[in-house]
Amino acid sequence: MASTMRDSVVTAPDNLDVIGRPRMAKMTTTDSTPASRLSEVVKEAAKVAHGKQGAAAAHLGKDEGNFARDLQARRMTIGQLEDLGVAFLAAFGKKLHDEYGPLASPDDQAERLLDQVQAIANELRQYVRLKRTA
Repeated sequence: MASTMRDSVVTAPDNLDVIGRPRMAKMTTTDSTPASRLSEVVKEAAKVAHGKQGAAAAHLGKDEGNFARDLQARRMTIGQLEDLGVAFLAAFGKKLHDEYGPLASPDDQAERLLDQVQAIANELRQYVRLKRTA
């Protein structure tokens, strides 16, 4: 029996990927993804209503890290959003309308995109200034 086992040769294909191994999907993170953008809208509204993300987290009895992870993982419940208070809900509603509401014209959409570009440019300027002073 040992001789037959030794005589049989098993050959593997040259490209093992053709066997059907599971592959990891490439992760893309863009602000255009509605789910990730909604989490950002919640975070922005929390900052408007509570001043800082940490204050909003404390209002829910969480630390800032858990709050951020819950937002990123989309684990915030309707109850938690309500618990953030009326000021948060008003800010959240406004931000939702600004982000997803109907735009009156292409000019409005262009204006919104220019605001986003300006915000990114400002953030880059701050980063460059920090690098220069370091």
